[in-house]
Amino acid sequence: MSSGKIKVFGLRACLTIALVTTIFIASPTHSYIVQRNTAVNKLCGDERLYFNETRKCYPAKKKGPCGELMVLEPSNADENIGECNCEYIKGALMCPQRPKVLWTQESRCYYIYEQGPCKKGEWVVPHKDAAPSCESIPCPEKYEARLKEKYYFSADSRFVFPHAGKCYQSYSQEGGFCPADEIVYFVGGDSLNLHCANPNEVVCGVSYTPDMECPDHSEPDFQGGCEPVTDL
Repeated sequence: MSSGKIKVFGLRACLTIALVTTIFIASPTHSYIVQRNTAVNKLCGDERLYFNETRKCYPAKKKGPCGELMVLEPSNADENIGECNCEYIKGALMCPQRPKVLWTQESRCYYIYEQGPCKKGEWVVPHKDAAPSCESIPCPEKYEARLKEKYYFSADSRFVFPHAGKCYQSYSQEGGFCPADEIVYFVGGDSLNLHCANPNEVVCGVSYTPDMECPDHSEPDFQGGCEPVTDL
């Protein structure tokens, strides 16, 4: 993979409003005025985040003014300021997820190893120290076959990825990357490294969004894809 060797793992802004609070203090002999300055740093006056580009406030952890597959999150520089980041389940290091990368040309995110903004026969490839790029798919037959599977969904943690000139499917035992009783998979915040674990230990929920629709007689599974409805 041109992005480098895969490793396998088991606007700061502040608005300060000076409020002058007038307190009237009375005593038996005289009255006097005390002035107190109060600094207010909450830009929106509630739990929302202020977005510099639109000069408006939006709910945190929602798409808000951000591009596709992104959410508004507190800035590291100022927790009152919102910034748009690719969405994934944070704090779930063992959770299989298909990573997303920022495509700055369109101010949105795309899933890795999917056609996305690329021309036919190419897919989005992540890089360690550079922006993602469009590159030729080394295994078009395997890639197209996965797309045609009945319950395929872009967010599914099971997708085709390249390694050393060949292609494999994540969330499987293909490639011999892991011990015999474990599967290989990606996690949301890491588009470069592979992870191994027993499949019974990595199942986790996903944050479903309105655009995650499954075909008839199927429903979302716990890896971000779709599976047949089980009749009990």
